[in-house]
Amino acid sequence: MRNLEATCSVRLSNLYAAMIAIGLAIMGLAGLYLSYDGGLWQEDSTWRLLIRHVGSLLIVSTVLSFVWQLFGKRAFMGEILARANLAPDVEDTGIRQICMSSTDVAWLQLFEQTDNLDLTFAYATSWRGQYRFQLEELLKRKGSRIRLILPDPENDVLMKSISTSWQLDPNVLVSRIVETKDAFLRLAEIAKDHESSCKVWYTACHPVLSMYRFDHYAVVNLYAYVKSQRVPHFTAVKSGSLYEYVAEQFDRLITDSGKMVRRVP
Repeated sequence: MRNLEATCSVRLSNLYAAMIAIGLAIMGLAGLYLSYDGGLWQEDSTWRLLIRHVGSLLIVSTVLSFVWQLFGKRAFMGEILARANLAPDVEDTGIRQICMSSTDVAWLQLFEQTDNLDLTFAYATSWRGQYRFQLEELLKRKGSRIRLILPDPENDVLMKSISTSWQLDPNVLVSRIVETKDAFLRLAEIAKDHESSCKVWYTACHPVLSMYRFDHYAVVNLYAYVKSQRVPHFTAVKSGSLYEYVAEQFDRLITDSGKMVRRVP
């Protein structure tokens, strides 16, 4: 799976294909062997000829289907992307998955393979609650780190802008941001006991997307202009330009020296 779930799917698919191919090949060889056993058949036996042909067909079809499974499908997909002039762009960005729901992202695998996590979002109440255990377990690893950037709830102009864009009561918005800040400060207490760190910043920037940077993958999801249950989520590998973009944006915000961000004590 170039993304984590897809890799498992491809490997399982290849495994099943190999098992089926081996089984069919054995059946084909057995049929050929039996068809040439003179002690079992008369020379012109119809059944003997039928089994011989079926055995040959099984072997040939097994080889062809196995070659298609391992090489043909990939070459075919590559040809489609090349025809559409998409292959270089997709490869350069490092995108490994595009989905319309957070539940389709392989969050658990991403948590298992990282010691550092950089986050920037508005409040992510549902996501934070769903993966609270994983956040805690990450910080129990010595030397691990979580950094979070939130919209500044004390910036009235920013709160008004966001609440207007999202058609959300400003007081509700502020409350959700503060709840998320408090939750991560509680995680910071867990971090102290395990020689890890969890830090929070506020920013005056209006959020236009959420970013989750793990050690090897980054996840980006866009915010909708109007309320929607489905928003695009992009998962990209570290070697791609999208991951580099996420890293650059986050690092520039963190090192802004108080102009657009401030550390939450």
